[in-house]
Amino acid sequence: MTQIAYSNSSTGAAPGTLLPRKALQCLSFAFFCCAFVFAADAQTPTPEMSPMSPALEQRLKKLETELRCLVCQNQTLA
Repeated sequence: MTQIAYSNSSTGAAPGTLLPRKALQCLSFAFFCCAFVFAADAQTPTPEMSPMSPALEQRLKKLETELRCLVCQNQTLA
């Protein structure tokens, strides 16, 4: 099977190039815009948690002592 490379004389791209220079610039710009948006979102502070009720805190302590870590050689989560 032979591959045919089409040249686009309006963009000045060399025959056999996959994407013209303008398309690469647009893709690069889109990538950097997305990276900026995600980086800005990653730095938003998390809201503070409200204090736990004593019953919920006791339940959490009980679960910490009962549950075991699968990676840390069966140590408790507490």
